[in-house]
Amino acid sequence: MATIVRALLLAVLLPAAPTSAAPPVTVERIGCKEGVRLVAHGAPLSQVMETLSRELGFTLKFQGEGSRVVDTELTRQPAALLRKLLEGDNVVVDEVPDRHCPGRQALARVWVLPRGEDAPRPHEPTPQELYRRAHGMTNESAPPEARDPVPPAR
Repeated sequence: MATIVRALLLAVLLPAAPTSAAPPVTVERIGCKEGVRLVAHGAPLSQVMETLSRELGFTLKFQGEGSRVVDTELTRQPAALLRKLLEGDNVVVDEVPDRHCPGRQALARVWVLPRGEDAPRPHEPTPQELYRRAHGMTNESAPPEARDPVPPAR
């Protein structure tokens, strides 16, 4: 009877035991020519960027959409890897000469900014509109297609 109880306990407890799964993000410097290898499976973009920042030694300012899930395996130079990973995102990258690899660039600072909205932009006055405003010409004196949308300030 004791063996049956032990077997049942093992059957219940073993599936609940933590497993040693591979980390969802790994970054490995391969060499000066090959660059960096990134492997990410089911990891949020924010976690991928934090791991890259920590492993490659650059300063990260992340304000983008961090919940996007990344599933990729890339091997490239650091800046090229970021361009591929963050395609379509609003990104600013600052590079410096790499101390470890002469002739190569290293990432110094990376900003991942929020994506712009597709909202209409405010009207930018044309040079003709600016000229009319500067010379006190009224909207009514201009042809309809050239009229300012906003009257000049008084």
